[in-house]
Amino acid sequence: MADLANKAIQQVQRFVRTLLKDNIPKQKVKPEDIEPIIEALTTGRVTHDYPITVEEATEMGLPVTVGLPRSIYELMDLYPQPQGGRPTVQYIPMPYDDRRPILPTPKGRPMEEQNQIS
Repeated sequence: MADLANKAIQQVQRFVRTLLKDNIPKQKVKPEDIEPIIEALTTGRVTHDYPITVEEATEMGLPVTVGLPRSIYELMDLYPQPQGGRPTVQYIPMPYDDRRPILPTPKGRPMEEQNQIS
């Protein structure tokens, strides 16, 4: 397991190094900052879900831009996200095959059909 973990860390470090050395259209990270940034991001100093703040990223030497162009916000307005609501996955605790048990007939008034817009 330790060998596998070391290989995974090396793979992630190679990938991060490739991103940080990107020089198209220009070098974005100072060469002397690359290895310390890789060390900070890949050695388990923080958990994988720790949010790096703008201040921390800037201190590391990462190029940070705050905010997005108005055109991005206008584009995202075209794709509204649902607020709360139903879960996206339904759990059915039985296999889908011909051996399914027969469900009891519901009692009372039937539910009204909901019109679906296509």
